[in-house]
Amino acid sequence: MTHPSLSSSRLIPAHKSTSGRCFSRLKPACAGCLGAPQYPDYEEEVLEDDPNITTIGQTFTVNLGENVVLPCKVDKIGSLVLMWKKQQTVLTAGPLMVTRDARINGTDGGQELHIKTVRPADAGEYTCQLSSWTPKNITHRLIINVPPRVKADRNAIVARQGESVTLNCIVTRGFPEPVVTWTFVKKSDGTPTAKSWTGSSITLENVDRHEAGKYQCRADNGLGDPGIDDVQVVVNYAPEIHVDQDWIHSGEGNDVELTCNIQGDPKPTVEWQRRMEDGKRFTLDPSVTRYNGNTYTLDIKNLNRGDFSVYVCKASNELGETEESIEVSGEDRRAKTKESGWERAGNIMGKAPRVANQAEFKSEPNGDQPNAYRLVWEVESYSPIESYELEYRKHNETESLPWSTITIPPDQSSSYQHSKAYTLEGLTEATTYEAKVRVKNRFGWNRESEIFSFATLGGYVVSDMESKSGSPSSVIDVIRLTSLILVSSLSSLLLS
Repeated sequence: MTHPSLSSSRLIPAHKSTSGRCFSRLKPACAGCLGAPQYPDYEEEVLEDDPNITTIGQTFTVNLGENVVLPCKVDKIGSLVLMWKKQQTVLTAGPLMVTRDARINGTDGGQELHIKTVRPADAGEYTCQLSSWTPKNITHRLIINVPPRVKADRNAIVARQGESVTLNCIVTRGFPEPVVTWTFVKKSDGTPTAKSWTGSSITLENVDRHEAGKYQCRADNGLGDPGIDDVQVVVNYAPEIHVDQDWIHSGEGNDVELTCNIQGDPKPTVEWQRRMEDGKRFTLDPSVTRYNGNTYTLDIKNLNRGDFSVYVCKASNELGETEESIEVSGEDRRAKTKESGWERAGNIMGKAPRVANQAEFKSEPNGDQPNAYRLVWEVESYSPIESYELEYRKHNETESLPWSTITIPPDQSSSYQHSKAYTLEGLTEATTYEAKVRVKNRFGWNRESEIFSFATLGGYVVSDMESKSGSPSSVIDVIRLTSLILVSSLSSLLLS
């Protein structure tokens, strides 16, 4: 029987002692005392060569998938047994493999523990224990560097315009702890963006269609490739229509395209309507309409007088409907002839004459010839121009002088944009003049142009740009103005 207090020594009966060792006789603690337990006589053998673990506990850091060797070197191990444990789970005992994990193996009598292709679950504390009379052990700590992985809580989120949307990103693995960011990668129309936030959870307040699109969660700890997952945010909203031109000027026989850009989710139903004289509408045949993405087009071929009208682009989905109007007219919206007095309201129904637009002068106001000046103007007319009527006169501050009229034949042109030049001769040097022009096509005369002021060499007219800025528009004009002032001053001195 072994005394409880002697568990760390080798005990042998006294009659087996030898002279080759140093022994000490163990006596019961209360030998001879009444009621004291009686033990056989034993001797304690003190081992002078008790083995020791020479390896010290360490921390090992390895990357996921690598191999690692945990050492546990013992001097004079003899027949003693080394045991490896992870926490409380025994892995090996000497040459005996206790664990069923084929990746784990003890070598050299357990003095090395090999772990192949480490996994995240392999991280933790490993204890090597020597079964000597005085049990000894060391503990190693194993850290596994793990590239991150993430998973968004949903692949797609659908919300209505004005609602809030929360995006959550869950890190499923990763050591050291990764940094998590969200990025708005691209809008639903494919437009790239780079807006970003830090954190695994973000909330988008009061969303609209501009915040619909692809969002990406990214986790990075510097190991391997970052963990990435995407979320598609869908924002449902009532249709929205944008029209580049709400007024289209054209002429009979031409082809016209009316275009609406329509956004909406769910995808809207679109139809084109024509407004009649009595205010009623009728829906146009889909065969004359087409669409490409969000662009919807109405084609009107070979315009005739009855096609001049107001057309309505109408879009609807389960969240609402909206519409925009486009007017097709044979006359520019500014046009109004003195003879007919047609207003824009008349143009809406196509009753106004398709006369040319109002002409606009393009000449520089200050000429470079003393007795001549070249006038240049431009005008739009979808019908061929038959004649120009140019009127001019000297400018007079005190009285209105009569106009001189010149009829000018047109140039041949296949375009609806016309440009014309005419040189006035026999003018007075250093004098300011006024001019205006009107244009005739088969529908009649258009509204005459605004009065244009110009000057022959030596005179000076302040341009529109100069009148707005209060300064001449070029160095040449400054020199010309200075010269006029000097001439005027010299004349005053001579007269005095």
